Amino acid sequence: TITKAKDFRPGAGRGRFFALRTLPFCAVLLYNEKDDGLMCPFPSRWTEGQDKSKERRISMALRKIICIEDELLRKKSRPVEKFDEKLHRLLDDMAETMYNANGVGLAAPQVAVLRRVVVMDCGDGLIEMVNPEILETEGEQDGPEGCLSVPGRRGMVKRPMKVRAKFQDRNGEWYEIEAEELLARCIMHETDHLDGKLYVDIMSRELFDEDDGEETEE
Repeated sequence: TITKAKDFRPGAGRGRFFALRTLPFCAVLLYNEKDDGLMCPFPSRWTEGQDKSKERRISMALRKIICIEDELLRKKSRPVEKFDEKLHRLLDDMAETMYNANGVGLAAPQVAVLRRVVVMDCGDGLIEMVNPEILETEGEQDGPEGCLSVPGRRGMVKRPMKVRAKFQDRNGEWYEIEAEELLARCIMHETDHLDGKLYVDIMSRELFDEDDGEETEE
């Protein structure tokens, strides 16, 4: 559950992810003339008050995902202070990069930007989190994790079953989110990236091809 921070009530709306009063999104299928087919849908944003019949697409670009050997992944990211077009472009690029890599989450350090910014989509739509802070955790879950910065590997990791966090959107407004299961795991995984931590630091064991389990790339 996502709510405006001032409207948040502890214990309200626990369960699967639902968006409340979030920024408007419109999924658009992009036509690829070269391949004569439809590409993967990405979010297309509207400016506030704009007539939705007049589409405004943000130019997005794929960014290189750095891997575990890169020392940048071990550095702590700095808070975002300017909520401007540069941040918007970073968020758009990160979302496109994540979808293109078939991931469910991506943190700015993974594209060599040391800012406290993450994007994720666990199946209920894109979530952008700027300056996220974990407020409360509850319970425990043990499951497989992978990482786009640790290709070809995955491991068993214990995470909280439920998470409550606050964050800013791309315009600087504060929200709070309650999440559980996969979304809670994803939030913890991505916020770890912002502090220079990787899932391999806390995994209980490595998983191999013969191990059953769902791989989650974040």
